[in-house]
Amino acid sequence: MDEHDPTLPLAFDIAWMALVLLWLILVVSTSISVLRARHITTPAKIAWILLVLALPVLGSLLWLLIGNKPGTDDVASGHRPH
Repeated sequence: MDEHDPTLPLAFDIAWMALVLLWLILVVSTSISVLRARHITTPAKIAWILLVLALPVLGSLLWLLIGNKPGTDDVASGHRPH
């Protein structure tokens, strides 16, 4: 008899898809935050995005801790684009 559990590969596939989806959400949301930041220059934005793409978790964490100053984006400061 075959004792192979057919649901195990499916569970691994679902787990990997969830991790990829979380990674994609993290990279996209951080990149949008970087692009919306008004307190940094365009070359700095490019550098931040490259860091986020190269090291998604560390780059995003560094952006949240050092790069994204509180109160500098449009939503946090209450400014609305015209």
